[in-house]
Amino acid sequence: MQPTDQDGPRRISASRQLVALALYAVISILLLGRVLLRGFTAFHLGPTVDSSFLMWALAWWPYALRHGLNPFICRLIWAPAGFNLAWSGGIPLVSLIAAPLTISAGPVATYNVLCLVAPALAAWCAFILSYRLSGRYYPALIGGYLFGFSPYMLGQLAGGHLNLLLLFPAPLIVMIVIAGWRRAITPASLVTTLAAAFIVQFLCSIELAATSVIFGTVALLLGWWVADREARARLRDLIAPLAFAAGVGLVVLSPYLYYLFLPGAPHGAINSPGGYSADLANLLIPTRTTELGMLPAFQILAGRFPGNTGERDAYLGLPLLLVIFHFGWTRRGAPVARLLLALFAIILICALGLRLRIAGWTGFGMPWKLVMHVPLIKSALPGRFMAYAFLVAAIVAALWLADPAVSRRARTAAGILLIAASLPNLDARTWAAPTNIPAFFAAGSFRQYLRPDETVVALPYGIDGDSMLWQADAGMSFRMAGGYTGITPREFEQWPVVRAFMTGTYIPFITEQLVAFMAAHGADVVLVDDANRAFWAPVLASVDQAPRNVGGVWIYRASSAALAHYRENSPLEWERRDAEARFTAELAAAHAYLSAGHDPAGLSPLRAQQLGFLPPRWVKDRDVRTDNGLYLAPWPGGGVAIGVVASYEAVQPLIAKYRLHAVKIFFPYPKELNGEPTGDTFLRLLVIVFDRATVLGIPPTAATGQASPVGIIARLRP
Repeated sequence: MQPTDQDGPRRISASRQLVALALYAVISILLLGRVLLRGFTAFHLGPTVDSSFLMWALAWWPYALRHGLNPFICRLIWAPAGFNLAWSGGIPLVSLIAAPLTISAGPVATYNVLCLVAPALAAWCAFILSYRLSGRYYPALIGGYLFGFSPYMLGQLAGGHLNLLLLFPAPLIVMIVIAGWRRAITPASLVTTLAAAFIVQFLCSIELAATSVIFGTVALLLGWWVADREARARLRDLIAPLAFAAGVGLVVLSPYLYYLFLPGAPHGAINSPGGYSADLANLLIPTRTTELGMLPAFQILAGRFPGNTGERDAYLGLPLLLVIFHFGWTRRGAPVARLLLALFAIILICALGLRLRIAGWTGFGMPWKLVMHVPLIKSALPGRFMAYAFLVAAIVAALWLADPAVSRRARTAAGILLIAASLPNLDARTWAAPTNIPAFFAAGSFRQYLRPDETVVALPYGIDGDSMLWQADAGMSFRMAGGYTGITPREFEQWPVVRAFMTGTYIPFITEQLVAFMAAHGADVVLVDDANRAFWAPVLASVDQAPRNVGGVWIYRASSAALAHYRENSPLEWERRDAEARFTAELAAAHAYLSAGHDPAGLSPLRAQQLGFLPPRWVKDRDVRTDNGLYLAPWPGGGVAIGVVASYEAVQPLIAKYRLHAVKIFFPYPKELNGEPTGDTFLRLLVIVFDRATVLGIPPTAATGQASPVGIIARLRP
């Protein structure tokens, strides 16, 4: 890092910068947004439920400030208690900047515009950084493209994560720090610009702000490691301005930080870091977010990677890896190359997460396990660290493509291969989904049937629904006893009927549980769209025998008398009843299954349902442990394992009832229960193991008084 005359910042004319920005915008529109030409609000980019939350957030922040509400505590969702939005990734800065567009064109149009702008803006900022470092226009253009349209960005677009697409401050922060190190700007300018860039990043994405600090610190330490005496002196001079910039950022962000660390706010991981780590094979094997990843062989291998398609973001490709290797080998003595390659390697190792995975095979532990006890950092999803790996790779590619020591023919061929290998999937359906806003909301019909601020239950619920978008499109005119915010409040999770809503399955006494839930949350209306009405109609038939159908939505209004009857019910009471009924039904199913002579090895909740031994619509998935909390599986030695997910207080009666009959009892599974359980006992899996003779000998009617498994099933139908 010995400074030379060539280390000064390389300037580029405003017109050439605008040409680059326009080029990236055209690429974004043509490759990612073509489907929007068929109707800019008829489709939305990001075909997942996460996009509906972010569209809601675009409407919420301006609405809250316009109405004098606390924007962090929203009582329109998860009513009546509401929700602390500080942890939800709600893009407050972008929401406020885009407020005029949202108010005039709606949240869907605004979201689509921002999703097209974000990759282009990130590419442009990386282009400027690459030009400052390489001094060459076309290599910098390719460097900007590799960052702005990287598999990380494509994956987050497919996942509906606008907040994680807003990565443009990252290359700007690098530029500002380099300018400070080169003494091209004054310490005061360094403090103000760096603080401003960090604040912008924080208000776009807390996760990106936090991880940028982590890897920025690593980069500075590596810079110290490779630097000579003069370069280290310059780095020492940066310490005070960097500390001041951090202080300014903390002061400006203090209101947000207050709500972030407010007692009762969720401080645990929203998703499992182990389940969202990079697979080593993904470095070479593309996923379906790229055109190359549509090859059948690659699709088979990519299906073994952890996480979902939107989070399988580690694909660098052979051409880029070869460029990085050649750059490191030919410049192995240069401090800049040592810094970039070491930083790149560290990011990759961290992105691999807790354990090494290769095409689905799980191996030994990785260094990231060491941080799993560090507050906040342990919540980061390692696979997303690839964002910074792509920034380093883009810089390396620009420097290599600008190197006159490499032949022009090799650089031209490499540039073409780099772009071709990372070309986004050309199927427009990869990036967008039809917008689901029934006319009931879009045409304003809701005003005739819902009172202002009335609380409703909207189905489909949570992760399977668009209720957040419905509320945003309706101008926040009603409250919801539900929502989708990435985190579900525990008070809602405890209700078994909420878990049924979220998994689209039935549970015992589901209609009674629904009415009790509505009474507890001040809701007397259920809204169901046409597409889901057939599934929920049997559940809702006794709630309202004459529902109205208006603008694609069915309106079920419960009577005051029915709500009053259940008003004193607690979620714990229903947890106990639900756990008892489901466990008894599983035991009856196991009894019937074995009595009929079926192979014990094939026992599962879905198989029992298919044979008519469990009520219909209880199970959707094939696993022995279902998404809605059932467990039914063979046990070594000819036994059967039966379980339910519930809080310890709810399953204590079950444990007491079957303790003398059980071979083993696990709670939380797979920990064997000996005495009182320790740790978090909220909604954990209870598994009780019985031997074959016990299952066949225990009357499966003990809890219900029914004469047979068929009678149990009949009683547990909605």
